[in-house]
Amino acid sequence: MREDLRKHLERLESLAVEVKHAREQVEAKFKDLNGVIQQLGDAVPPEIFLGKAFSRPYDLESGRTESGQVVQAALLVPEGFGVCRFDTEDDQDEIKRNASDSFVPFTECAPVELAFLHQEIDGLFERFAKWASDWSIMRKS
Repeated sequence: MREDLRKHLERLESLAVEVKHAREQVEAKFKDLNGVIQQLGDAVPPEIFLGKAFSRPYDLESGRTESGQVVQAALLVPEGFGVCRFDTEDDQDEIKRNASDSFVPFTECAPVELAFLHQEIDGLFERFAKWASDWSIMRKS
């Protein structure tokens, strides 16, 4: 094998190991935080927190070529982290009303969705923690 190709192959193998390690760390973080959310979920009412979103075309197999899919980071109490998937043609009010119906838990997310969700995890968890704390304080009053 040519020397330059061998170096590229070695770099790609190293990168694959790094990606696998990063994915394992992300999954462990999601599992830990989801455990907290599920424990607190027994003490608070169901709620959904939505983060940022991105859009993409549907897969060719879906047969849907006139619209696309919106993927939005979400934290659903008591389930935990995941994404909500909507059609780009859906009305914003309808999206908010039906967000929990379109929820996909992180264990079922595609790799690109997990990478996106990882960027939103801190903000969503902070909003959840503040809400759970406020709800608990109001309930004790």
